[in-house]
Amino acid sequence: MHAYTRFKLAEKYGKSRVNETGPIAAHLLGNMWAQSWGNIYELVEPYPGAQSVDVTDAMVEQKYDAMRIFEVSEEFFTSLGLIEMPQEFWDHTMMVRPDDREVVCHASAWDFYNKKDFRY
Repeated sequence: MHAYTRFKLAEKYGKSRVNETGPIAAHLLGNMWAQSWGNIYELVEPYPGAQSVDVTDAMVEQKYDAMRIFEVSEEFFTSLGLIEMPQEFWDHTMMVRPDDREVVCHASAWDFYNKKDFRY
């Protein structure tokens, strides 16, 4: 996804502005944390005009829940040779938004250098 997005951005803005082999500048993706890519969707949409596929019913039928989705995701990424998530991830991650209080649930990663936990 990263390489495809970088390629499409280079097509639009030129190779002098988008490095063909390096990281994508966050300001090209939406906000300064690069969390929202909505503003480039039309540029990177893989199959323009194709109908979206909703797999919710199939996942419910197969008894997927939040934890199972995380587990399958980890299986996929480790099958590519990436390391497993540290135990701290499983111990401290809020997998489901609680019903009893308000929480801010958006993806973020702060410290990639402590080699233990990526949410602090």
